[in-house]
Amino acid sequence: MDVPHDPEVDAVLTSLLGSLGESSSVFGAGRLGAEWSAKRLKTETHHAVIEVPPDETERVLNQPST
Repeated sequence: MDVPHDPEVDAVLTSLLGSLGESSSVFGAGRLGAEWSAKRLKTETHHAVIEVPPDETERVLNQPST
């Protein structure tokens, strides 16, 4: 299966995992290792389109989220 590459998602994940590595080690030494590892992880993304009939749009948009 060919997973599309999304550089923006990869950059965010790398940054967040780097921050986690930095905060979990002495003097932030874990940042480089965490970022290096994050760049080698496969990123999977999913997109969905939900079609709502025009007469139901208002009801769906005003529904409280769960």
